[in-house]
Parts: sequence; structure tokens; C-alpha cells
Amino acid sequence: MAEHGPKPSRSDDDSSEWAKFGGIGFEFIAAVGLCTAAGYGIDRWLASSPWGIVIGVAVGFTIGLRQLIRSAKKIFHD
Repeated sequence: MAEHGPKPSRSDDDSSEWAKFGGIGFEFIAAVGLCTAAGYGIDRWLASSPWGIVIGVAVGFTIGLRQLIRSAKKIFHD
């Protein structure tokens, strides 16, 4: 059986794991940030401060947490 290239070293494996976890963290922060920004825009448009931001943070946190759990299950299942 032929090998398909050099086997990655232990440090390559560690860095790819860190990259996966960093990506998950970025997705979480992006979800919260985007939903908060949308809430801020709604507050300015409807003059409903602070409810748009509060709802935006809650929705963003929920979406981010859901995505974080989904990604973690996928990583740790493999």
C-alpha cells in the first residue's frame, strides 16, 4: 500500500486542533456580534432602546451556543 505523503508531525496535529477551536470561537463571537448590531439598528430605527440590543444579544447567544455545541459534537465524534 502506498502512502499519500508524509505523516503530519504531532505539532501539525496540535495546530489543526487549535485552528478548529479558534474557528468555533470566532463563529460564536460573530453570531453574537451580528445579532447585537442588528438589534442596535432596530433600536435606532424604531427608537426602542435598549430592547433591540437586549433581544439581539439573546438571539445571538442562542445561535452561537447552538452552533458551538453542534461543532463540538462533530469534532469530538470524529
